[in-house]
Amino acid sequence: MRENPRRDAILERYPDQTLLSADGLDGAIIGVADAFSEPRLVYSVSKILDILMAEGDVEADGEDKYTDAREHFEFNIAGGYVGPQTPIFVEDEMMEEIDD
Repeated sequence: MRENPRRDAILERYPDQTLLSADGLDGAIIGVADAFSEPRLVYSVSKILDILMAEGDVEADGEDKYTDAREHFEFNIAGGYVGPQTPIFVEDEMMEEIDD
């Protein structure tokens, strides 16, 4: 597994907490949210989609590659509730479009 300074710093800051993570997506971590006194990792959806498309987790090319990455994310990543420490996924694509 690749080292991720941001994830490592978060884990050091919350040594007594269980923070569930999405496998292979450490590069998309943008922070921690305290939801009802349960800290949860927070991920950027646009960064997750970039990772999925770059690492070949989807098979299509071009626009279809984005669609496949989006479907994979929605059904296999965001669609799974694994308890109160389930990560939070922030839909930040719209914000990037507004900023441009």
